[in-house]
Amino acid sequence: MPTYDFACDCGHRVEVFQSMTAPSEMPCMQCHEEGHEDGVLRKRIGTGAGVIWRNGPPTPKFGGRRR
Repeated sequence: MPTYDFACDCGHRVEVFQSMTAPSEMPCMQCHEEGHEDGVLRKRIGTGAGVIWRNGPPTPKFGGRRR
């Protein structure tokens, strides 16, 4: 499951593990604790994750590793 960043208008931010089909909005627990019932966490667009290879991408010709 991917990790998504969520942010609320109050400034509260959180990372959540959830499926790709999960809703893009959820209630902000910080706003609800402070008595604001309208706080909503919205999914933010992130940069994503990258893959770093130490010696270049693996190649099957050399047994899976470039030397």
